Amino acid sequence: GFVQHLRHQSRSRYPRRTPAPQFALEDLQRRANQTKTDDFGLIYHPPTYEHENKDLQKSIRSCMTGFHQDDHESYTKDTGMSLCFLGTGAGTPTRQRSTTATLLRLGGSSMLFDAGEGVQRQLLFTRAKPSHIERIFITHLHGDHVFGLPGFLLGLQMHIMARQKDANIVKNKRKQREMENHVIKIYGPPGLYNYIASNIILSCTKFHSLSIEVHELIGGRARRVHGNKDRGVKNPFEDTYPEYNYGLIRRKFISPENGVWTIENIEQKTRNSILNDKTRHGPRQLTIKAAELDHLPGVVTFGFVVQEEEPPRNVDPDKAKALGVLPNGRKFDLLKHGFSVQTEDGKRTVQPEEVLKPRVKRARKITITGDNRGWTPQMFEIAEKSDVLVHEATLVKEDYKRGHSTAGMAGKASGDAQAALLVLNHISSKSDRSDSLGNSNQLRLIKDAKESSNGKSEVIVAFDFMELLIPRDGFRGDNFQDESSCNKNRQSQKAGEGDLHQTRAAVMGWFETRE
Repeated sequence: GFVQHLRHQSRSRYPRRTPAPQFALEDLQRRANQTKTDDFGLIYHPPTYEHENKDLQKSIRSCMTGFHQDDHESYTKDTGMSLCFLGTGAGTPTRQRSTTATLLRLGGSSMLFDAGEGVQRQLLFTRAKPSHIERIFITHLHGDHVFGLPGFLLGLQMHIMARQKDANIVKNKRKQREMENHVIKIYGPPGLYNYIASNIILSCTKFHSLSIEVHELIGGRARRVHGNKDRGVKNPFEDTYPEYNYGLIRRKFISPENGVWTIENIEQKTRNSILNDKTRHGPRQLTIKAAELDHLPGVVTFGFVVQEEEPPRNVDPDKAKALGVLPNGRKFDLLKHGFSVQTEDGKRTVQPEEVLKPRVKRARKITITGDNRGWTPQMFEIAEKSDVLVHEATLVKEDYKRGHSTAGMAGKASGDAQAALLVLNHISSKSDRSDSLGNSNQLRLIKDAKESSNGKSEVIVAFDFMELLIPRDGFRGDNFQDESSCNKNRQSQKAGEGDLHQTRAAVMGWFETRE
């Protein structure tokens, strides 16, 4: 409205027949940009320092709509995967930070990790579309991680209802079916279903255009005991309330295997599935796993790992043609996925190793953990060699009773897990202050974490509306080797993994001692 007002003033000052002078147009644009920046300045607080790793700095941008869109190189770059930090605060919102919420964007779909209060409002400022969120992961049931979830689900329902009435979607039968059959899958600790259902029922609302599937991860080490069955008092974390059961919200359970919950797994491809596959260039499949963390007694807390399907290697067409395999799409697909094929004359069998090029891309791996003061061995196992590890750094000094981590503890976990990049999250207001010399405390967080990781991980501190682009070959791309090189250097790799195995053994002993 302010920009339109300026344009009206410009038109009244300069008649239409006479074009406005260049200086007037420049002044109009300057005032419009100034207004936009001032508006963002109320909620957008990027750090005043730049990261020493310039290549890493290029992967960081704002996920806010219309912010610095003139930066052509940064905002036209698309890697197919990014992390958008909607809230990075600890406990309660501050002027600089909202409560915890992180969005993992994967092409046309998104995943939301935790939903602190105000997550709906934070999303309004970003380029992300709520209807693209298909899965939600809750690390634990503390309020700063779940208080925004019921409101977000109801807001998403209203968004879907509006899209169902959109004329463009009504004409598109495929999009119309997607809106009519929109299902949100939510994963988290026991009690999550009862929390959502009780909020919806007690607020006199219901789901009528949105189907909810709540998958509770049961059977872990920690167990919340509440209520007394002898007195007829139910445990709200485990018991089922019949009055909560109604159509569009369903409760399901996932049990662990050796301390690891497999939420989604990659379907193994066979020769027939490749030959009959009609979506050759569809999105990559994902592996999603979860493991427990040690937060506070009785508070079931998880960390989640999302990993892409390993991209296939490309076929060298010259080598294939020389061996008698012509550029046939299906035969090339079989070779890419490790299956042998017959030559055109049927006299020879060509093996994949004979025609495949060296691997140039690799699967990206993202780990997002909840509040914790320590990891289980299973968490180290599934998070090993992640491209990005998002870890809390609430405390300034270690305090075991509070159940949180310092930046140094986060760096130690990142180094032991051999993560390429550590993103410090869940930042308290103390860490946003400056010292007596005016230096940012965030630089101290980065220094402590990097030293604790023994230099194995790069470290950055997240801020609200920060978007981290994940390169197509991950943050470990420079150190990645193809399969032949890995086979030759297997002995040296095993020697380098000794520290990780020692860490697992030490952590396992610590948990056994506590039990």
